[in-house]
Amino acid sequence: MLLINLYSIISLKEKNETVFFNKILKLFFDNLKLFDSELIFVILNYLDMSMKYKYRNSDKELYRKSRFSIIEYTLKNGLHIDPILKYFTRNHFLEYFNFAISSGEISWAERYCKKYSAQIRTEDRKSVEEYCRIKLLFENNEYEACLYSLNEFQHLNYSYTDYLYYHKAAVYFELNLLDECILTLDSYSKYLNTGKHSKVIKKEMHINFINAMRSLIRYSEKKDKKYFYEFENLLRKIDSNVVLRRWLNSKLEN
Repeated sequence: MLLINLYSIISLKEKNETVFFNKILKLFFDNLKLFDSELIFVILNYLDMSMKYKYRNSDKELYRKSRFSIIEYTLKNGLHIDPILKYFTRNHFLEYFNFAISSGEISWAERYCKKYSAQIRTEDRKSVEEYCRIKLLFENNEYEACLYSLNEFQHLNYSYTDYLYYHKAAVYFELNLLDECILTLDSYSKYLNTGKHSKVIKKEMHINFINAMRSLIRYSEKKDKKYFYEFENLLRKIDSNVVLRRWLNSKLEN
């Protein structure tokens, strides 16, 4: 464990470092038999979060593949079940699902939901399944069905509001309902400023999305190339520090 901790510190300190990161993986998998189930669960979650950090800040393709390999190993060996709680926690389930979606692995996300959502505790399951359904409808360009489900979705958890606000804005844009899109962005902005949002989100990523959407709407309304370049330059400036980055990129391509 001491070596794993040491290599982890070195690896995370340098965002482009790979040698020590690979040593962490090798050490862990070579010595699995030395750890009990609770410690394996903790280490796997730590490795997953480390790869999440590295994915955002360095070689995305390398760490995307590495993170998926850890996730698939975890699922295959039943190590996603919390050893104390004895079920697949909502946040843990959604962490894997959202990573698959952000990586463009939509078919994987669909299979994952069908296979593992039943392992979430009963009181969380319905809202998680509906949330995942909404995101999959969006990714499959079923915007009218997505909007209907967004409007029907009932929840008490702020984290769902954080995630679904920006989907509603994007759906309105896709349906060419620009007035509704603008109103949603205004409401979204006020919501972020109230401090009621989930504390786990990175607020800057949501603010960047609102600014990018306003720029995109200006171009859509004016049809002036200068607004397209404004949108393009804004995306370049914020890089990956924005929600729905893949969808925003698709607007550049179109």
